[in-house]
Amino acid sequence: MRLLISQSVKILRRYRELLALYAIRGTHVLPNSERLVYTRGKQLEAYFTQPFYIAEPYTNKAGVFVEPRCLYKDVKKILDGGADEIESAHLYYIGSLMN
Repeated sequence: MRLLISQSVKILRRYRELLALYAIRGTHVLPNSERLVYTRGKQLEAYFTQPFYIAEPYTNKAGVFVEPRCLYKDVKKILDGGADEIESAHLYYIGSLMN
């Protein structure tokens, strides 16, 4: 569990660093390994935008409860590349990858 958390933090931190470079030059200047980090960081950030019950009146989206076990599996799937075919835009407010 701790390994997964540290990997997620590392990917998200590097994603934020690459964000500025991407905004200026685009992903074509990034090496393949950095492009992968950028893509998975973007997916993680999108996935972590979960629909909360308390935010329903503001977002007009129903809240969703995601089991910790399911959250763990989803994050692991993103980090391992199992969700590479999913656009990050499709991960916003989805609750779980299983939906």
